[in-house]
Amino acid sequence: MNQDQLNTLCEAYQNVDGATLHEDYPGNTGANDSGITKVALSWSDAVTGEMKATATFPTVPAGEYPWAGLWDGTVFIEAVAINLVVTQTIPFYLTVRHYARERASGN
Repeated sequence: MNQDQLNTLCEAYQNVDGATLHEDYPGNTGANDSGITKVALSWSDAVTGEMKATATFPTVPAGEYPWAGLWDGTVFIEAVAINLVVTQTIPFYLTVRHYARERASGN
């Protein structure tokens, strides 16, 4: 597979456009939402089959947020373990990395 093909596969994930913080495992539905407003993800261009996005949560109150959720509009896509513990209100920046790799044959 060449780099253009890896980049194209990687870019298919650019529809993931939002992130949330969760107080417990969100399962397959985005359950256990913290109530903190969902924030936008803005993706970099894919380079060598890899891209990243940062979600900026301007105000995260004290608490435990073991999970983040990734969204495509209103559709929950994926849970990501982050194990965030906040002792005082802070801004929080979550960087998500997505990549496409070619698997060696036989694996």
